[in-house]
Amino acid sequence: MVDDGADQRHQHDNSAHFPNFYEILIERDFTKDPRGLDLAPRLATKWERNGNVWTIQLRQGVKFHNGEEMTADDVAFTLSADRLWGPKPIEPRGKTFTGGFKRVSATGKYTVEIETDRPDSEYSGQAHRLISATSCRKNIS
Repeated sequence: MVDDGADQRHQHDNSAHFPNFYEILIERDFTKDPRGLDLAPRLATKWERNGNVWTIQLRQGVKFHNGEEMTADDVAFTLSADRLWGPKPIEPRGKTFTGGFKRVSATGKYTVEIETDRPDSEYSGQAHRLISATSCRKNIS
């Protein structure tokens, strides 16, 4: 048997496991469009942009592994300056995906607003990235 090192290469590649543990806000729908330009709801049920502000409505009744209900507070924390884009973020690579963010806040139990420093028509297309995989704030903070 020839050892091509494949087992060792995939030993640290966790990307195949993320969809089993985390859920994202929006996904690219390759079923409707093989190029992935159509977007489909996941944790977000709808989203819209008004100037510099994205408003995201969340799916109700979603539970984390610990039984806690996911709310806008969890999503706001997941995308927050403390976690991703502030002066000393928990996940410093988050700045790569959150350039231009000015504010992320829960404006209702299932509504999140993301304000950017300029009109950003691209955010909905970026919300499919794992950086939007929502974390239970209670377990982190």
